[in-house]
Amino acid sequence: MSHSTLFPPSEPRAAAPRTVRDLVAVLYRQAGLIAVCALVGTAASVALYLRQPRVYTSTAKVWVQTEQQGSPSFLSGIAAYRETPYPDPVNRKIETEIELMLTRTNAQAVVEKYAIVDGQLVHGGPARPRPDSEPATPASAPDGRAKTIDLFLDGVSVEPLRSKTADTSSNVIEVKFDCTDPALAPKALQSFLDNYLQLGAQQNRRLGETTSRLIETKLAQAKDDLRQSEDRIVTLLVQDGGATGRAAGDVGAPAAAAGRVGNAYAATEGGLKLDLSPDIAATGGATPVVAALKAQTLDLQLRLDEARQLYTDDAENVRSLRTQLAGSQQRLARTVRENTQLEAELNRLERARQLAQERYVELQRKLDQIDLYLRLNPTEAESRVIIDAPDHPTAAEGKKKKIVALLGPVAGLLLGLLLAALRELGGDRMRSSREAGRALGVPVLGAIPTLSAKARNSYFGPPPVTHDVAAAAELA
Repeated sequence: MSHSTLFPPSEPRAAAPRTVRDLVAVLYRQAGLIAVCALVGTAASVALYLRQPRVYTSTAKVWVQTEQQGSPSFLSGIAAYRETPYPDPVNRKIETEIELMLTRTNAQAVVEKYAIVDGQLVHGGPARPRPDSEPATPASAPDGRAKTIDLFLDGVSVEPLRSKTADTSSNVIEVKFDCTDPALAPKALQSFLDNYLQLGAQQNRRLGETTSRLIETKLAQAKDDLRQSEDRIVTLLVQDGGATGRAAGDVGAPAAAAGRVGNAYAATEGGLKLDLSPDIAATGGATPVVAALKAQTLDLQLRLDEARQLYTDDAENVRSLRTQLAGSQQRLARTVRENTQLEAELNRLERARQLAQERYVELQRKLDQIDLYLRLNPTEAESRVIIDAPDHPTAAEGKKKKIVALLGPVAGLLLGLLLAALRELGGDRMRSSREAGRALGVPVLGAIPTLSAKARNSYFGPPPVTHDVAAAAELA
């Protein structure tokens, strides 16, 4: 038995895919919400853009001469130095220079010098407005100073210039400083660069002053050693002169000793100078005393020979002359031996004096070299040069972040689209036959639209008037 049905059963159909028409319909229905969100975002972005301070940028360029960097020349021969077999790459030196420039000590000096407050610096957030003048913390407070230093460093941009001919960086560093005060930008940047340039100079000058104090101490010791060496030589010569005078036994011995000192040493420009001639060294000291003793010995020998020709060896005068000759020979031998020892001692003292004098002269030369270096202008001996001074931005050059003006409308539009999508997904109303077919999964023969009261009255007439009997009875 078969039964006829109005809607014969069939396989369930898949929901019809959404089309551009559906999307346009959704946007049309939610146009008011989307427009309101976009207008609110635009108004907020305009308000933030108007409150945003103008940013003024000052730019400078520094040339870093990496090939001239090194220790001062006065350290040669004093400080231990070992040169690396491979020099550091230029990029590493440039990175070191950038880190030396971006030190908190450098920024703190600039902040304290110009009493910079937070309102004069650029804040990191693109939509952050200018802070009010009342909560602006002065740089003298510890917490406020740390915050101000951080903001100052955030406003400094340091990067090497890219080469136009190769994929490498040049030795020129471009430094930029952003702030909200056009008069402060060039002054703060110039002070920032001056502190950076003085950093290397102060290190070298501090090293030079420390080395100078050390050399002055060593120089005083060398001077004392030189004076002691000369005093030992003079004392030795004076003692030898007295001993030689007693050995000679005559009135002219002191004068002879003085003449011997004059022969052995001569006054020179640098002090005493020992006469080390080959004749003196070979003869054991050809001094007047030795010559007098030799002449006396010869004279006694001649007198003894003449007396032996006239008298026998047992004669009194012959024995007396022989005794005098033996004594003279002993004195001559003793004097020659003492002179040889004296010459050896003088040579030793002279070598010590020469070493002390050379040390004194070398230390004095180093001290003069350091003194000349310290008298130089620190910027004349440095390898960092400012080739482009900080420029002065004008009031018309102040810029605002345009991203703030674009951020509000875009954010409002996205928010409106998001709210519209949520309303569409959360609602269960079926506004068309397509929506009914998609929601119920059955074919839709027709759709009756929702009519307003005016439309219903025009189509079906006014609704009948009903009377409430109970209410009428009460009124009666």
